[in-house]
Amino acid sequence: MNTADPNRYLDDFLVQVQDGLKHYSQVDSALEESNTPANLRKAVAEDSAFRLGALWEVFQGRWHVAAISRDPENFLKRMNKELEDKIKDSLRNTILAFNPDALTMPRRPKLAQIEFALDPTGFNITFKDTEAWIKSSVRYHSSTYQSLVRRISADAESASFLNLLKKMRNHLAHGSYGSKAYLNRACKQRPEGEKEGLVGAKNEPLKRDQRDVRDVGAYLRARTGQSGERRIEIIHQRTIEVAQLLRHQ
Repeated sequence: MNTADPNRYLDDFLVQVQDGLKHYSQVDSALEESNTPANLRKAVAEDSAFRLGALWEVFQGRWHVAAISRDPENFLKRMNKELEDKIKDSLRNTILAFNPDALTMPRRPKLAQIEFALDPTGFNITFKDTEAWIKSSVRYHSSTYQSLVRRISADAESASFLNLLKKMRNHLAHGSYGSKAYLNRACKQRPEGEKEGLVGAKNEPLKRDQRDVRDVGAYLRARTGQSGERRIEIIHQRTIEVAQLLRHQ
């Protein structure tokens, strides 16, 4: 049976991100040429950032499942053990008497079967942070795909960027005071000994000083760094760079 190729999901995601950046640039240029009020241009930047965060979340879950499908040995061991543990001995014997394979996963589970096992409620497979992601990877992935997730989770520069992307997506979705507080911690220089905040030279253009981000649209449209690119453009580019770390050669 053919298995899913995580690289194909990665390629599709990269096209989506590149298209999203292209569409944002085209719309922003058109609005600027027509002297559209700044509030509308900021709203377009916020919409673009929210879409990017949502795309990453969906891709992350799909890649995770595809990596399991590619080499399901660890996943099968875990799932079969969990199935055994959940059924009492007396009931297990009755079930097995009728169907010896009833309490085991197929040797080559389909993507839908993997997704249902990991997410029986039917929502997208998501991870609170990179620590949760690597824990799930260690639990279910082969060493090959574990190493790719570790490449990101062990790199503070990449992991802190993904944290910013997630916190920004959450705030744009909820608009709550709490989500904005998380966003403001995520976009500042990480204090020594802390877990929140940006790290690394590649994230420098995205960092804020001690001032909070009060207007997300203004933050996203601000031109930073030597190249003078807008932050929304840099966020797209950083997403591509980090996602590429998941490519299996």
